[in-house]
Amino acid sequence: MASIEKRGGVIFARWRDGDGRQRKASRGPDGKPFTSERKARHYAESQEVDVRRGTYVDRSDRTTVSEWAWDWLATRYDVRDATRARIESVIATHVDGTRLGDRRLVDLRPSEIQAWVADRSKVLAPSTLAKVVGRLRQLLAAAVDDGRIPYNPADRVKRPRAPRREKVTPPTVAQVRAIAEAMPPRYRALVIVQAATGLRVGELLALRPRDVDFLSRPPTVTVAAQVDHLTRQRVDWCKSDTSRRTVPLPEPVRDVLAAHLAAFPVDRDAAIFGNGRATGRPVTRHHYNQMLHRACTAVGVPDLTSHMFRHHAGSVLLAEGRPDVDVAEHLGHANTRLVQEVYGHPMPDGKARTLEALERVWSDAAGALRAPAVP
Repeated sequence: MASIEKRGGVIFARWRDGDGRQRKASRGPDGKPFTSERKARHYAESQEVDVRRGTYVDRSDRTTVSEWAWDWLATRYDVRDATRARIESVIATHVDGTRLGDRRLVDLRPSEIQAWVADRSKVLAPSTLAKVVGRLRQLLAAAVDDGRIPYNPADRVKRPRAPRREKVTPPTVAQVRAIAEAMPPRYRALVIVQAATGLRVGELLALRPRDVDFLSRPPTVTVAAQVDHLTRQRVDWCKSDTSRRTVPLPEPVRDVLAAHLAAFPVDRDAAIFGNGRATGRPVTRHHYNQMLHRACTAVGVPDLTSHMFRHHAGSVLLAEGRPDVDVAEHLGHANTRLVQEVYGHPMPDGKARTLEALERVWSDAAGALRAPAVP
């Protein structure tokens, strides 16, 4: 039961927390000492009301934002190594040693987070800052769930404005072929397979001969793993459940892949696109990007990256009239709403193909059309 206590001229408010432990305080939420028994009793009663509502917060908790961030990450058993490494980098670089990180969790205010965002904006690009703020919001939400703070102060912070998405023009099939021809012979099929399947780079580099079924109709590739770009090891997990999928191979692409394996044979469990050494390990993403940049420069598209082959696959399927759900399944996306937003680019030859479609439709209807009579 709420009560007050006077000792040496100091007024204490007393109450019991959610665990039944006796608590007391000589200061109110404004940090100032109680000046009357009435104010102290009111504060104690409000604390017990919060206990009954399940919104009680222990304001004597000395845990800092930085300490909580590391404690929170330690409980996240469900994150992949690469994701964990990125979160560790965010905490170590942008929380530890800052005024925000040294602030007591229970004292944190939206204005302080807004000031931290303004400070970080001096060294981070808008897109990166948005991700960092998202991580902060996530760990503070966990503090709310744990009863450490009554609300998430990051929810009231003005979010960084995301940069305007630049217009993307995916390569045409002819450009993909030209780029592949400009690659070293061992890695020409790498370009063709990625453009046809739309696999993520990590998924592509993790492919093994056992993942390819040349005899099925249609031929298929099973995606069930990827290469971690930090450890460079093949790991048996994908970005999401929908990333685990079976992707059909067009027969011309099947022939390219079969020819590649005939020219550069590897064991069934080794990487199809290996580094050419006895280890059987896949070529690194960095080396692939270096070779690709040289090839793209040679054919006149120096700004093209490997991720554009994924855009190529999605855009081609949409241009051919495939439903969003089919495109999402092919690319391993859980959210079909992203398909049009991310891959709905006009192809370089889109106007010509649109004209062909219109001419085909109107040619079929030509017999029913009559030219207007000349007066």
